[in-house]
Amino acid sequence: MNGPLGGGGEAALIVLLMAAGILAVLRPDLYAGTARHIADLLAAPAR
Repeated sequence: MNGPLGGGGEAALIVLLMAAGILAVLRPDLYAGTARHIADLLAAPAR
């Protein structure tokens, strides 16, 4: 592990996944709304 983030991209991804998991446990309503919003953003160019 070199530097505060360790592997860099991998460490950032792990942190994001952990934060998403914690958010899903604490605020499932908020998480569902966010996931739906992201899905809408991803689907928008296909329309």
